[in-house]
Amino acid sequence: MGLFGKSEEERRIEIIQHEVVIVNSLIMSLLTIEEKGMYYCQSHTSEIRDINNKLMMHMQVIQEHSNNMPSSSFVKIPVQWSDGVSTGSMFDWMTLTTITINNIADQLEEWGICIL
Repeated sequence: MGLFGKSEEERRIEIIQHEVVIVNSLIMSLLTIEEKGMYYCQSHTSEIRDINNKLMMHMQVIQEHSNNMPSSSFVKIPVQWSDGVSTGSMFDWMTLTTITINNIADQLEEWGICIL
């Protein structure tokens, strides 16, 4: 902690942790839509793209704040998993999140919906 409150790194960590919660929610929304199948997805492309745009915006915020931190600190940030209870490292979360987003994008692309 700094002399007058939280350090810059502590503030960045809080912002990143908050953004992770938002990203988790958006990914869960995409997964729920994907589970409804191809025809549902094809008739809800604007909703899918809207969620994806929000997802990319929040991932960008995480990226911007991580750029100003040592990578050794960034990967160790404890973050909440999508179940809202469990926590893990930022490194594990980023790995799982990237895989999940790519899997969703691949499935949607098979159905003729491009989001990336």
